[in-house]
Amino acid sequence: MPDSLKGFKKEIQKNIMQWFEITKNNNNDRNDPEEADDYYIDPLLLVIEWDDNAIRNRGILKNNIITIIQGFNGCQRLQLNITTNVGTNNVAPSESIFVITDTQVGSKRQIIKDIVLLLRQTYFQRGILSMGRVYEVEATRKGAFDVSEFREVF
Repeated sequence: MPDSLKGFKKEIQKNIMQWFEITKNNNNDRNDPEEADDYYIDPLLLVIEWDDNAIRNRGILKNNIITIIQGFNGCQRLQLNITTNVGTNNVAPSESIFVITDTQVGSKRQIIKDIVLLLRQTYFQRGILSMGRVYEVEATRKGAFDVSEFREVF
C-alpha cells in the first residue's frame, strides 16, 4: 500500500487500489513493455471520509450530499465489485469515492474545485463539528498517489 494512502480508512484504501489496478489495465498498451512501468491514470478521485455521527446530529441526509456531487458533469460514483456471502458478485456505487473526468466545458481539477466550493457554501458552519474530510487523489506513475485535502468543506 502506498504511503500516501495510509491516512485513509482500510476500506477506502482497498477501493482506491482496486480502481487503480482496473484503470491501469484498461489504459495500458499491452504490446509496449516500456509503458508497463510508466503510465498515466487520467481521472482524478474525489474522496470523502464521512463522519456519520456528525451528519446524523446535523439532521442532514448523506444521500442528499451525494446527489449534489453527482449533479456535476464529469463526476460519477466509483462502482465497486462486492462479493456476497453466497459467492455472487454485485456492483454497488461507492458513497465515498467519486471519479472526476474532463468534460468539454471544464477540466477535472476545475470540476473538483466547483464541487468543493458548492459543498462549502451549502454545508460549512464554523464552530460546528465537521461532517467529514474531503480529498483529491491523483494516481501518478508507478503506483504513486498525490493526495490533497480540502479544509473547511463541511
